[in-house]
Amino acid sequence: MRITNGMMVSRMMLNMNNNLRNMDKEQNDLSTGVKIHRPSDDPVLVARSLKIHTDIAENEQFTRNVDDAYSWLDKTETSLKELNNVLQRVRELSVQAANGVLNAEDTQKIQSEVEQLKEHMVKIGNDTYIGRHIFSGFKTDEKYLNDDGTVSLKDIGGQKIEYQVGVSAKTTVNVTGEQVFGTLVDVVDESGNAVVDGDGNPIKKNEMFKTMDDLIGAMKNGDSSKVSNLLGDLDKNIENLLQVRGEVGAKMNTVEVIKDRAEEMTLNFTSLLSKTEDTDMGEAVMKLNILESVYKASLSIGARVIQPTLVDFLR
Repeated sequence: MRITNGMMVSRMMLNMNNNLRNMDKEQNDLSTGVKIHRPSDDPVLVARSLKIHTDIAENEQFTRNVDDAYSWLDKTETSLKELNNVLQRVRELSVQAANGVLNAEDTQKIQSEVEQLKEHMVKIGNDTYIGRHIFSGFKTDEKYLNDDGTVSLKDIGGQKIEYQVGVSAKTTVNVTGEQVFGTLVDVVDESGNAVVDGDGNPIKKNEMFKTMDDLIGAMKNGDSSKVSNLLGDLDKNIENLLQVRGEVGAKMNTVEVIKDRAEEMTLNFTSLLSKTEDTDMGEAVMKLNILESVYKASLSIGARVIQPTLVDFLR
């Protein structure tokens, strides 16, 4: 095989360009801080990087969901705590009204305060979180109670609002009005007949508000013995409320644990992504120095290959 000067020059230029290309790759890795610039650089690492990016985005969404879930539960806990304070005050007043030694004027004052406390309970029952009623089940755009304490929404006992807080994990954030205020009972008139609305449907109210109405009626009539008998019903309502508060508190603790785990997973994913994509600066600098030496050597050898001419051979 005949080796010509042109062949030598072409091969020399090809090798020199390869050396320059390798050196440019290391310089690019150092300047950008990442070692993957296109799928052809390393298809396996590119696929892993895309999966990690997806996991990070998914986990960030879970973290936002956890924050929303915790805020909802925190608002619920605040409302339940306020409702508990109201019931405790109602009980104190009821004990005073049940002792049988108060005159009519004092009983009337207690009755007036209990009526105001009932109005406040209605406002608590219609509490909202960012414009959504927290005790109305799925119908968060509608209030749960009417102004008189009767139920505006019925049959919402099984309606659970859930947040996705993990790949296969959900948490329920709401408690319904029936859980908080007790089961529904018919509103009856003085004759004991069920009261109906304009559509002929029976009007309902929760057990807690039935107890409140019974207390107010007994105080209005000056019936201290009936007020005393109603203390047991009031205690049952308080006990139920404390149980619901306990469940909400347990959910808040669970959500906090999930949040800590989500934040830890984000750190782990970020660390793994860094190991997958980021340039190892020490290794890259060492490779660049080697490639630079190789390139300089190729330039030196190339100068010797290109240098000879016909005149050099005629001397």
